[in-house]
Amino acid sequence: MRFSDFAIGISQDDPNAAVTIKLVNDRGEPTAVISVGRADDEWIGAVSLINSADLKVKKVGQTLGRAMEELGRAGTIGIESDPA
Repeated sequence: MRFSDFAIGISQDDPNAAVTIKLVNDRGEPTAVISVGRADDEWIGAVSLINSADLKVKKVGQTLGRAMEELGRAGTIGIESDPA
C-alpha cells in the first residue's frame, strides 16, 4: 500500500511462515520491519491483515459488486457469444 510519503509492504512466503510487515519512507528506505510468527499473540491479526491486503490487490470486492449489479438488472446476464 502506498501513501503520500510512505508505503507499507506485507508479505508471507508460505501460509505457515512468518508474516513480514515493512514500513518504507518516501526514499524507499525501510524504517521498520516487523515479523510475526505463528507463536506470536499478533498472528491472527497479521494473517487477517495480509488476507485483507490480498483481497484489496485482487479487487475482489469491486468484482463482486459489479457481479451483483449485473445480476440485479433486467434482461440477460453476461456477454452473449456469437453463435458460430
